[in-house]
Amino acid sequence: MRNLKFILKDKVYIMKKSSSELKYMAKERLLGHYGLFIGAGLLIGGISVVVSLALNMVFPLNNTVSMTLYFISSLIVGLLSSLLIMGYLKMFLNFSRGQETHLGTLGFAFSNQPDRVILLMLLMALLMLLCVLPGILLILAANFMHVIAMSALGIFVLLTGCVIAIILALNYALAMLLYLDAPEKGVIQLMRESRQLMKGNRVRFFYLQISFFGLILLSLLTCYIGMLWLIPYMQMTSVLFYRNVLQEI
Repeated sequence: MRNLKFILKDKVYIMKKSSSELKYMAKERLLGHYGLFIGAGLLIGGISVVVSLALNMVFPLNNTVSMTLYFISSLIVGLLSSLLIMGYLKMFLNFSRGQETHLGTLGFAFSNQPDRVILLMLLMALLMLLCVLPGILLILAANFMHVIAMSALGIFVLLTGCVIAIILALNYALAMLLYLDAPEKGVIQLMRESRQLMKGNRVRFFYLQISFFGLILLSLLTCYIGMLWLIPYMQMTSVLFYRNVLQEI
């Protein structure tokens, strides 16, 4: 598929690609290479399952101390898993650029400022929580005091918070990919650059994500087996969106 370009003041600009174009390009790139990404995804999932089972054996949920230790351990494991997921995303980024890609790439974040990933994940989770927490607290208070008006207000505040959370998620959607290209950058800088890049692209990215909704439903009908192919397809499409925003493709 041809890149549409135009020249303005001696600088070449690449036109924004539509969702259908990005998805077509993703399918073209993945054709014959799904095995690598499916294998990497299964490896990450397998590690998570084994670790979860081990935690259940070590910390049986039969007393407060065990439950507390289990929660803390699960949080740590979750953060470490996020590093593997970043390596998984790096595989797609490298592959889309024609660079060497192998399972060893999964460890990328462990040796490239892992604290950036963990802090970014925690900060994003905190922002999402702050968006929905007021509404949740209002609904809980309304149920406790049996005040219908407060319950309605709580639902409204919760829905408003969800909308704000979606906007924030769209603003910072490229922060992780920016980290993969420049691990030395600070978390705030990554978020600031993502927000700048997403100006004028938020609606386009949102539409791109919801365009997979039908395929997700179909995958659920296959007892999630279809997700083995759908997840690489979605990830590659998102990576190509990022590269299009950067004017690479």
